[in-house]
Amino acid sequence: MARSFTPAQWSRINGFTDWSDFGLPHRRTKSVTIGTFNIRKLGAVKNRSEGAWQFLRASCEPFDLLAVQEVMDDLAGLRQIKAALGDKWGLVVSDITGGAFNQAELIQGKRGNPERLAFLFRWDRIRRTELASDISYDRSDVVNRIFRQRLDYAATWDTHLGDLGKWEQKCVFAKETGKRRPGRPPIDLHPATALRLL
Repeated sequence: MARSFTPAQWSRINGFTDWSDFGLPHRRTKSVTIGTFNIRKLGAVKNRSEGAWQFLRASCEPFDLLAVQEVMDDLAGLRQIKAALGDKWGLVVSDITGGAFNQAELIQGKRGNPERLAFLFRWDRIRRTELASDISYDRSDVVNRIFRQRLDYAATWDTHLGDLGKWEQKCVFAKETGKRRPGRPPIDLHPATALRLL
């Protein structure tokens, strides 16, 4: 079970006023402060204490542009941080990736975490353009390229199948001898084939 701080501990943590002691930058007139922040499973507001929300706001405030990773489908927590930062802050959020919506058409039966990427930024420091878009690609072109290179891919899969057989034998041996299970072998696409796919 994850340990959480008491209100008194959060009060002490949030009592610090000079965050530069912990490596966070001072804002300067002729520079832009950029950072990335992986806020673990940032979603519903109820998932964190008031002290944690104060800490997150204080951690975001020194930056002019901040990329926030691991934002869940529920944007309530992210919106709470933005509201706490004030009207000088803007927000841009990507579509979800890894969730059932787009996984269903890519990998049947496989679900992932519905995560988003978000950018918090200060309107007085950052000027964004009108265009915001996900990365897109021509699926028919990818399928056609795979078809044209199907013999190369078939050889890759055959090699990988052999590697998996050897790996499974090593796993059995590791279990019998009490040793650490070896890592699963990666699919090793031939560089030329991988480049032709792109």
